[in-house]
Amino acid sequence: MAQDPRSIPVGKRAGLRGRAIAIVAAFALAGLLSQFLRSSHAAIAPEVVRDLGLSAEGLGVMTSVFFVAYGLSQPAIGVLLDRFGARLTVPAALVFAVLGVVAFGSAASLEQAAIGRFLMGIGCAPIYMGAFVVSARWFPPERFGTVAGVIVALGYFGNIAAATPMALASALLGWRDAFGAIALLTIAVGVALLVVVRDAPPGHPARARAPESLGAVIRGVRQVLVNRAMHRLLAMAVVGSSVLHSVFSLWGGPYLNDVHGLDAVARGNVLLAMAIATVVGSLAYGSLDRIFDTRKGLVLAGAALSAAILLVLALWPEPGAATVTILLTIFCLVGSFGVVITVHCRSLFPDHMAGRAMTTLNLVFSLSSALVQAVSGLIVGAFPGAAGAPSALAYRVTFIFFAAITFVAIPIYRRVIDVKPGAPPPGAEAV
Repeated sequence: MAQDPRSIPVGKRAGLRGRAIAIVAAFALAGLLSQFLRSSHAAIAPEVVRDLGLSAEGLGVMTSVFFVAYGLSQPAIGVLLDRFGARLTVPAALVFAVLGVVAFGSAASLEQAAIGRFLMGIGCAPIYMGAFVVSARWFPPERFGTVAGVIVALGYFGNIAAATPMALASALLGWRDAFGAIALLTIAVGVALLVVVRDAPPGHPARARAPESLGAVIRGVRQVLVNRAMHRLLAMAVVGSSVLHSVFSLWGGPYLNDVHGLDAVARGNVLLAMAIATVVGSLAYGSLDRIFDTRKGLVLAGAALSAAILLVLALWPEPGAATVTILLTIFCLVGSFGVVITVHCRSLFPDHMAGRAMTTLNLVFSLSSALVQAVSGLIVGAFPGAAGAPSALAYRVTFIFFAAITFVAIPIYRRVIDVKPGAPPPGAEAV
């Protein structure tokens, strides 16, 4: 906070702490919604494929458009957050999410489902960026990693909701009616944000700062994009989110169905274990940087272990369902290092460039997820099985692809500067 805490009365300090915690809780709820919407069809993918007549390529495209919309929205999101603040921007964007949920639940074709996913992506686009911008104002800099880890980890409960609970809701209501209930929940989240969130605490400079013009925002983005350290960090950002989301949100359910013959609830149980692992992993990564006094080291370790597990899944001749469950769960645990990439990005830039740097990172996270998922759909579709469904070989080749791009990113990212958690952000010229 901008003011010296000792100058604030004890009662008011307690009130500000309470407000800060409430803001984190509200954004965590919104993050949960965002994670749920991006993964909401994972456990019911075979049913959606059946009802809409989708091919493997179509499923990949339908899934990826969420990330295309999410990513393409980021430049505009940066302007809106600066001009209107997260308190107004995030609830307003959730109107698009509501429309997307309704469109997806009533879709009769790939095109209609893709439109729904696209609108969901727009609606969720400002959630995490808004959460990080606001949290950086309400909490001390040295606690940003922990707070970011908490927001991301609690948001990953959306993946849990997208697993067994979504499968059970689909079995009880049908997946279309389940999405009708999700639309109502989305409205409730938007109202909660509007009521709880405040963009900055009393006395913070952001309250008096004039909003940047679009030209200034674009110039700032250019400064971020030409930064060599950012180039190296973005190499890992390309795979740091896309591979995890592709395995969990896109191919985990179909793989368990096509190769291991699991029904919707059994698939949901495995995805539930994977989702819990992402929660635990994000919480752990959010605090481990201070324990080991490194951010780059954590990312490198997580990336190497993730790629190794993917190779095991690809090369193990006939792993049983129990073995696959263990491997996929461990993969989600060690692969949840995206929060550290975000904190690392924040530490590379001075305060006045932090928002644009994180928006650029979010853009790369999103578009790379869309690209990797679309490419993986082409790979899976290239190896059909005897009954028309993707073969076991299709998933093996896909796992090798995920591992390969991760291994390519590791040596590039190794060259980025490792700003220690307790060190102040460097000036742009020092990066």
